[in-house]
Amino acid sequence: MFFLHSMDRPAVKVFHYKDKEQSSNLLLQLNRLRQDNILTDVSLSSDHVEIPCHRNVLASSSPYFTAMFCHNFKERQQTKIELKGVTSTILSSIVDYVYTGLISISIDIVLPLMQAASMLQYGRLFEACSSFLQEQLSPDNCLSMIRLSEILNCNSLRDKAKEMAMKSFSDVSVSEDLCELSLPELMGYLEDDGLCAEEEQVFETLVSWIHHDPLSRRGAISDLFKKVRLRHIHPTYLFQFIANDPRSSPLASAPSS
Repeated sequence: MFFLHSMDRPAVKVFHYKDKEQSSNLLLQLNRLRQDNILTDVSLSSDHVEIPCHRNVLASSSPYFTAMFCHNFKERQQTKIELKGVTSTILSSIVDYVYTGLISISIDIVLPLMQAASMLQYGRLFEACSSFLQEQLSPDNCLSMIRLSEILNCNSLRDKAKEMAMKSFSDVSVSEDLCELSLPELMGYLEDDGLCAEEEQVFETLVSWIHHDPLSRRGAISDLFKKVRLRHIHPTYLFQFIANDPRSSPLASAPSS
């Protein structure tokens, strides 16, 4: 009889082997099958363009397709799925991403890609788009990025953009976007303890915001200037400011905290 172990060494009963390349090779081969339209059993359609896929791969890739193909929806029996609200170009890129894990994100496609990733429930792709947008943040665009993040329901982008708005308020305050803020939005910034700005800067910001639409915004003067500690602003500064901008004379006498 042939023994696989020596008598003086304890036998290894189980050897656990993990092939680190198996998963990636499997997806690589599945993608080749998809490209050759072999064993595909469903097509995703957009803009009259059909993209052959494997139903089980899609179902494994996102909760959206899991629900579509594994629960009692009509699409479970269909071989062609029309996806509205996603262009064929974006859809093709997402399918490539599903099979390869690779995708190129650029400023030209990041928004429709992010919307599609949200709709199709590809969370990591959604956050990759958020990271890309965070890299584009500047004092000039952080306020518009905050609004965009709210539309997309993207907390990571919103938090990063708001952090920049708070820390770079002196630069943000001269942007056109600031004058477009609603009263509640502006109050939210002024009430934030993280706001990095001198009282003079806050005063000038409020004046600019009010002058941007004086007829509808003058009614907010009292509430706004409660957020400015005018007593901490040197009188010389106020006199010079009013001399250069006589329209601001009534504002300087507004009640403050």
